Amino acid sequence: MKHITGWLRFGSSISVLVTAALALLPLPSHAQSVTPRRTWDFLDSQGINIRLDDTSGPYNKFDTWVKPRLAELKMRHVRSQYRWDYSNVQPRALSLASSGIKSTLYWHWNYDMSSVRSFTEQLAGALDAIEGPNESDIEGINYQGFGWPEGTRRYQRDLYNTLKGSSNTTVSNLPIILTSVSWGRKLENPYYFDGNPTPQEGLGNMETWYGSPVMTHGSGHWYSMASQNPEQPIDDWHLYYSRKAAPTKPLILTECGYNTTGVTETTQANYNVRLYLEHFRRDISRTFLFSLYDGPDGGFGLLRNNNATRPSFQIIKNMNAILFDSASNASTFSTGSFDYTASGTTANTRSVLLRKANGKFYMVWWNAVPSGNGSQWIRINFNTLVASSNLYRPANGTGINWSSPTNPTFIDMEVTEAPVIIEITQR
Repeated sequence: MKHITGWLRFGSSISVLVTAALALLPLPSHAQSVTPRRTWDFLDSQGINIRLDDTSGPYNKFDTWVKPRLAELKMRHVRSQYRWDYSNVQPRALSLASSGIKSTLYWHWNYDMSSVRSFTEQLAGALDAIEGPNESDIEGINYQGFGWPEGTRRYQRDLYNTLKGSSNTTVSNLPIILTSVSWGRKLENPYYFDGNPTPQEGLGNMETWYGSPVMTHGSGHWYSMASQNPEQPIDDWHLYYSRKAAPTKPLILTECGYNTTGVTETTQANYNVRLYLEHFRRDISRTFLFSLYDGPDGGFGLLRNNNATRPSFQIIKNMNAILFDSASNASTFSTGSFDYTASGTTANTRSVLLRKANGKFYMVWWNAVPSGNGSQWIRINFNTLVASSNLYRPANGTGINWSSPTNPTFIDMEVTEAPVIIEITQR
């Protein structure tokens, strides 16, 4: 396609542009009548890991750094450890809640259940969910005299029963997320280390282990190797192992992300934003990136510890600014449907179709390939009557990158590793 000048081409009912070049898009069409999802729902599926318990580094400036940065991202959900011996956790969680940001908290295994219930009830209105112990397979656990995995199973069971038995209905209605593990393979029982034929005891199917519920949501820490794009390992192993412990429950992924010690900052940005998109496309209930700031684990942060932004922060901030819906019915309106046909080199492309309450549609497209593997050209034929369309590139900002002629009937576009957004106004 090197002889095509520009990044995007449009067709309209009045004229057709660059028809010779379009003949080079030979693959068959794939017609779709798609029910969009709300942009509000997509933003609501996003979360970020922070440290409510930390008073060092950037978290020493919680009100002047952390809260404003969360607001810039339009983030509604955070995840943190809960420690009652850190007196700042409660006021910070309540302060975030007053700004519309709810917390998912995980408890350390050595906290007794009466304390868990008491402190959860004190924070009830500030919480989204409670999660079982964090990676107790490597952080150690000794609950009722049992280590991993039986101690973890028992703690998860007692956590669920304690909170579901609370007389505070806000607490008893909270989602309870299954404990996380450091390595997804340990969710299977038995599991095997690579090259070791000896079976090891893993967590197992926690929906049936005790014959009664221990969770409302399954979990996952879906990290990938630096050489892998975020889409590849989902089918290879992430989803497989999460489903070993929670075969039918909806999933909340409480950690995932890329470390800038292993990938470039641009690659981290493209991959992190695609984690949100791909997981939403696959009906994951919520995805918590790790993390807002850098920590002992290296350069996972969307922000450096001096509060300077990385490209990851900017692309997510820009995408959410474009998709944000402030309408009073943003979370409840009926989305209708949209008909279109995608053709061209579509093998590795992914898309999500969204809609705002004002009626505008938003197609988000990206190329699901490892970094450095280029782009693909596709054609989108509008089978629904369209008045106009605009293209945004969140990696570059929030401004319109291209606008179509009046009444376009198709768009030819280059789908890149960084997601692009097509805003469509219907006739």
